[in-house]
Amino acid sequence: MTNSRGLASDIRSYGNIWDKRKEIEQIVAANLKLPLATILGKWNEPGRHYHDLSHLDNLIGQIYELNDTGRVPLVLLALMHDVIYNPRSADNEDASREFFDRHVKHGSSFKEVVGEGIEHTKYQGQKKPKSEIIRTFLRMDLKGLFTGDMSKLLSNEKKIFREYQWLDYAIYRDTKPDLLVHTAENYCWLLPKREQAASLARVRAFTDYLRARRPNAGVYAGSYNPFHIGHMNILHQAEKIFDKVIIAVGMNPEKADHQDWQTVAQERTEAIAKQLPFHQVEAFRGFLAHYLERKAKDQDVTLIRGIRDGFDLRQEVIQLRYIQELYPDLKVVYIPCKKEFEHISSSWLRLLESIEPGSSVPYLCGAQQDEWMDRVKKE
Repeated sequence: MTNSRGLASDIRSYGNIWDKRKEIEQIVAANLKLPLATILGKWNEPGRHYHDLSHLDNLIGQIYELNDTGRVPLVLLALMHDVIYNPRSADNEDASREFFDRHVKHGSSFKEVVGEGIEHTKYQGQKKPKSEIIRTFLRMDLKGLFTGDMSKLLSNEKKIFREYQWLDYAIYRDTKPDLLVHTAENYCWLLPKREQAASLARVRAFTDYLRARRPNAGVYAGSYNPFHIGHMNILHQAEKIFDKVIIAVGMNPEKADHQDWQTVAQERTEAIAKQLPFHQVEAFRGFLAHYLERKAKDQDVTLIRGIRDGFDLRQEVIQLRYIQELYPDLKVVYIPCKKEFEHISSSWLRLLESIEPGSSVPYLCGAQQDEWMDRVKKE
């Protein structure tokens, strides 16, 4: 069994899916026109941290704790309600419904209830489904919000925060708590009346924490002319350390282009954002120290520096002294790239390109290759 990101074929790390895979495959084969492997691949696409296979596995586990009644439509709802998910999109539910309608078999007796169930996931509790199957699924899907303890709420929040790391934290902080309370209030009818007040109180207490929280953010700054696979290696390592990593694109005076600053900044940020659509990518002008100080107003900020060798480290230490004079509270972490990337630098890629157009492409990240070639042709 495979998926779009090359997940190990046996998916043994997802115990509920693995244990029930034969039965789930039979349900899928009887009702849908595509294999289970394709659906699981969708659930493992980039950008998913909460709405991923672990969440699906949790739902499958809850479903199989019930008796056989209603199990088939619940499994189909679990598989299809977030089969299409893009953290930056506002129409995931509609896209999932369209995907389901396109792939459901004409003779499936569960087409109507599953389609309606997917629709109800976008109503934010404002419409109460008549179907007990849909009500049961909504309870399962929101179990972590209503019945989880604070540690579970925090664990889920960290995953959701990663899905929204492309959003500036000040915006996230000012909107997420209200959205969470709104969701809990609108869906509290799913709970017995005796549990509603305590559950809402727990959610509100958790949102107080969210409003005061200062995430651990790394700022990976550079001129990125161009952003290459060595940079990507540092980013992947940094993401294991920080809650989020901001890609800060600065204009290096020694690497200045002849174009105006705004045009160059827009070209570079757009090119990187195409490769990293679920990250915050933004340009800054002036001293890096001042940019870091602004970012540190509502989050704990650490500067990330990638190094290839001892020479790089020596230069970085010199630069650090200047930055610290402007921003004494600076925190910095140096991350060495893997050995196979030590020879790669943006300046060398520009040199290669000046000698033979296209020779730098193997060192670029996929989505940047076309943009880089277009820029080279213009210069």
